[in-house]
Amino acid sequence: MDIERVSYEPTTIIDRSSNEEYSNYVKMVITQHFDSDQINDIDLDGSRFLVMDKRYLFVSPELKSILEKSKYQFVFTKGLTGFG
Repeated sequence: MDIERVSYEPTTIIDRSSNEEYSNYVKMVITQHFDSDQINDIDLDGSRFLVMDKRYLFVSPELKSILEKSKYQFVFTKGLTGFG
C-alpha cells in the first residue's frame, strides 16, 4: 500500500522457545507522530497512519475505509472510545 509517511523494513522474528527464525516479516515504520494535546490539530486528509504519544496507533478515515475492505480483519474504535 502507498501510505503517506510509512516505510517498510525487512525484519527477522526469533522464537526464543524454539530458537527458530522467521525472516518473512516486515516492520512498518510510521513517521507521523503527535502528542495527545495536539489531537484537535491533526490533518486527517489522505491515507495515513498516525502514532499518538509514541504508543497509540490511529488511522485516517480514508485509510480506515480501505483497510475495512481488505482481506485482513481489523478492529477499529471511534476516536478515543477505546481509552479509559
